Amino acid sequence: MELAGKYLPPMPDVKIDEGRLGGEVRFGIVGGEMRDVSAWAKPQGLVVRHAMLPAPLRLAQGGVKYDEGRVEWEKLAAEIRGITVKSDGGKVDIAKMTGRGDLSVRLDMSVLTGDLKKFVPETVLRAKPEGTAAFTGIVEIDANGPTLTGELEGGNIRAVPAPGMAPVKLDALKLTLTRVNAKSGTIAVRECKGSALGMTATLQGAVKNAADPSFDLKANATVDLAALKEALPIENALFKKQARLSGMAVVDATIGGSLKKPRPAGKLELKNVDFSIAARGVNVTGVSGVAAIDPDKISIDRLAANLFGGKLSIAGSLADYLEKPRVAASGTLHNADLGEIRSLIASNVPDFPSDLGFNGRADLDIVVKGSADQPEFSGNAVLAGAGLTHPAVLRPIRRIVGPIRFDQRGLTTEGLQMGWGSSTVRLVGRMESWSGFKMAFQYDIQPLDLTDIGEFFLAGTGYRAQGSGTGAGKISGPIAKIVVDGAAKLPSGVFEAPVSKGGSTFRFPFTDLTAPFRFTDGILAISGARANLFSGEMTASGKVFVRETPIRFGFDTRVKSLQTQEFLSTNTSMKNVLQGGLDMSFIATGTTVGLNSLDGNSTMTMASGSYKAPPVAAQIFNAIDSSQLSSGIIKSLQGHFIFKNGRMNSDDLVFKSPYGQLSYKGSVGLDTTLDGTANLVLPREICHGSKVLRDLVGNQPNLEIPVGVRGSLLSPGIDLRLDKLLKKAAENKAKDALMDILGGKKEQAPQSVASGTPAPEQKKKGIGDLLGGELGKILGGKKPAQEPVQPAPVTVATAPAPAGVTGEAQPAQAPAGVSGTAQPASAPVPVVATQPKPLPPEKQIKKELKNIEKDLKKLFKFK
Repeated sequence: MELAGKYLPPMPDVKIDEGRLGGEVRFGIVGGEMRDVSAWAKPQGLVVRHAMLPAPLRLAQGGVKYDEGRVEWEKLAAEIRGITVKSDGGKVDIAKMTGRGDLSVRLDMSVLTGDLKKFVPETVLRAKPEGTAAFTGIVEIDANGPTLTGELEGGNIRAVPAPGMAPVKLDALKLTLTRVNAKSGTIAVRECKGSALGMTATLQGAVKNAADPSFDLKANATVDLAALKEALPIENALFKKQARLSGMAVVDATIGGSLKKPRPAGKLELKNVDFSIAARGVNVTGVSGVAAIDPDKISIDRLAANLFGGKLSIAGSLADYLEKPRVAASGTLHNADLGEIRSLIASNVPDFPSDLGFNGRADLDIVVKGSADQPEFSGNAVLAGAGLTHPAVLRPIRRIVGPIRFDQRGLTTEGLQMGWGSSTVRLVGRMESWSGFKMAFQYDIQPLDLTDIGEFFLAGTGYRAQGSGTGAGKISGPIAKIVVDGAAKLPSGVFEAPVSKGGSTFRFPFTDLTAPFRFTDGILAISGARANLFSGEMTASGKVFVRETPIRFGFDTRVKSLQTQEFLSTNTSMKNVLQGGLDMSFIATGTTVGLNSLDGNSTMTMASGSYKAPPVAAQIFNAIDSSQLSSGIIKSLQGHFIFKNGRMNSDDLVFKSPYGQLSYKGSVGLDTTLDGTANLVLPREICHGSKVLRDLVGNQPNLEIPVGVRGSLLSPGIDLRLDKLLKKAAENKAKDALMDILGGKKEQAPQSVASGTPAPEQKKKGIGDLLGGELGKILGGKKPAQEPVQPAPVTVATAPAPAGVTGEAQPAQAPAGVSGTAQPASAPVPVVATQPKPLPPEKQIKKELKNIEKDLKKLFKFK
């Protein structure tokens, strides 16, 4: 070609620089220029380069004829970058860049992404095609470039439809091309069988090439959803790593529109599809149904599935599914497991209470609508035997029955019934937030089973509560900080409290109880409770800390006109000991260990009543020979108690009656144990009814009898110190006697006997003599024996007689009872001993009292 090239006619932009060329050239020369050039050639390995060619064209064989700018060929065989081209004939007008020829091409499709890429549509380049294809037809050349018309067949073709997706494989491909180039033409799909994204599919129809290719295709596919899930180019880690998808889908569809705006239509059938995302609480199994597809929406006539342990049936549509999908569907879910629904809500609602649990079954009607990425759901549910648990409600709520309405914000009910233990609660209202489970309900309770509530809270404590009534109020706040306000009403009931753990109990039967309360954060606060207790009126306010172990409580209780005989009859064997209305206040704290845990204070008053002495008092009255005091009328009773560790301590408990008063200082246990001192004060006139009391009271206006008391109220130990009483009585007598003797009371003059003889001189009584007699009276014994009367000594006159009335000396007279014979005058006059000087009265009293004390110690064996 280097030798022949200079003899060839000019061919702009064409370069032939390799191979061999045999042929003939004819031309004429006019004016030194070549004219009427014609030639023919038979190339052998000729290499032709031109800007219009994607790569150098190697002409292996054939014949080429040139005549005045026109090129014709026949039996031509050429190769361009792995593309084998054969043409039996054709022609090209070089000047006009037009031509036509038959063409047979076999190609390795991978070359399309190499030197030929500028002649291939971008969508084809992105698919990275592989495999072989053969074209037989016609090639035409014009100003827009070459176009192809003919048949294209391929096999084992592989392409990637989108980045990240699994390849599409074509096992068989038969296309008819009509004037197809990079920007136009029509491709008729006569046969297309392949597999992609876990499905096998067949495709027929036509594609019109353009800047936005349009489609008129029919597709049939069977999809393995597990393989589809793995092949989809989805980067969502939750879906790729945690989602489970299985089952089959059958697609029978038509595809119209364009690449940018496709318009698919047809039918999608799902068979035994399972889908789950454990982290989101989603688990759908056995999905079966048919969806109709049209360009505007996907319509589901009936879709069945197993969801939340129940049977789901749903119908609806997905509109504008290619751009902004909107869902509108409704369905029913029969016998759903509320525990699984709870898992779904908890997994998808932020801040859903982790310790809130649902259980049981329900039937639901569901409506879903709105944008597919954030749909709104609502519906109705009928609960049958459902349950709810949360620490704030203290015990499981069971037997939830009734209808509710729900949406993504919460739920409402106009009549939900549930059981809290044996109590039945009915709710009306709304739960306002799934995240916090915030409640706003009105409720009523009927029956309110106090017996069951007592068994739940007080089990093992010895405390018991019995009764049944009603309650009403409201529930508010998030469930973690639930607030229950209301009032309980019980027509009758009994509260029973042990004196100590495992010990005997006190019973408090009540009627007409009304108790306003608030429960929150484990604290039950009662404000202004009212009831009739032992025919009296009781009011109480306080708190119970139900979450503590043991349960702690504190109450301020007031009782007006409590009938003491009813209390005693209920709780003791001494029903007649006390009768009358008692007003009492009781402010104390304690625990369910027993009443012996009580700390606080109490006051009590009784304006009037009656009594019949219990053994503790009867013993006292019998000991002092005053059994008539064992019963009578109470003029008043009042006192104040301090509670400490279940014992009542008082310094001012006083009973008053017409007989006197009885006070008590010391402690009284709630188990009726006593440890203190009773002080009985009796007026003098009452004491005169008893010989013992009469002697003990003496001249005093009142008699005080102190009594030490220990033991129990029914079997007391009495420390009645009669020795002290006697000593005191003796002291009083001694004081009276000494005052008589030393304080100015004179002795009477001795009387003469009937004969005129002076009476014998009486011995002057000392204090001991006087007290001896009085003690004998007090002790009920005999009087001390009188000492014999001593005759008066005879006095001998040794001095002149005292002057008589007349002033003369009178002879001395003999004493009475003595003969008139004169005695010898020589007898001496006896000398009288000098008497000691008497002590002052105060000292004399102290001295005599010491002597009395010695005598009493000997008498009563005091220590």
